[in-house]
Amino acid sequence: IQMKRIGLDNFIKDSTHELNTPITALMLSINSPMLQSPKNIERIKLSAKRVSDIYQDLTYLILNDNSKKNVSEPLLLNKIFHQELNYLTLLAEKKKVTLEVKEFEQLYFHIDQESFIRLIHNLISNGIKYNRVGGSITITFNEGSIMIEDTGIGIPKAHQKEIYQRFYRATSQTGGFGLGLNIVDKICKSYAIGIGFESELGKGTKFILTF
Repeated sequence: IQMKRIGLDNFIKDSTHELNTPITALMLSINSPMLQSPKNIERIKLSAKRVSDIYQDLTYLILNDNSKKNVSEPLLLNKIFHQELNYLTLLAEKKKVTLEVKEFEQLYFHIDQESFIRLIHNLISNGIKYNRVGGSITITFNEGSIMIEDTGIGIPKAHQKEIYQRFYRATSQTGGFGLGLNIVDKICKSYAIGIGFESELGKGTKFILTF
């Protein structure tokens, strides 16, 4: 009980800090004398999308919106991925991280669109967040799978068993509040998507989703 309380306290602190950054950026942007400048508009869009992402993650988990939904037709995952790619590219450019996409096949799967967006967004945004400046992320569609490989800080072996736990964070070096991989794990279990990863400290992490 004590450990759960500490985890919840840390989550409240981390989520408050995580929300403060885009909200502060929004307030500065809308009060800027250069309100209509392209750079300012881009900053507003990024900040608003970040607040929206945090809200979507919280509702997906805490409001129990993570149960499997009936999907009549399989989704073309490549198409949904490219709809999110513009925003993810902006996030990557902010940290000078390069995104490379390799598509060897069109991948169809029975999953609702929001669940797939939360799945792919959390894995790639983690790859950006925990990357080095000037690093890279490679996303590969091949043989019924999506592989996301980054050149980031890596996950220490001692922490690898706990990464899917809610509120768990393997490092305090960068932002986040320990929901992303928990959401990924729940979506994968709901839709019977295989997930595995390899990680080496200081060299990077590779996640593989098998559909």
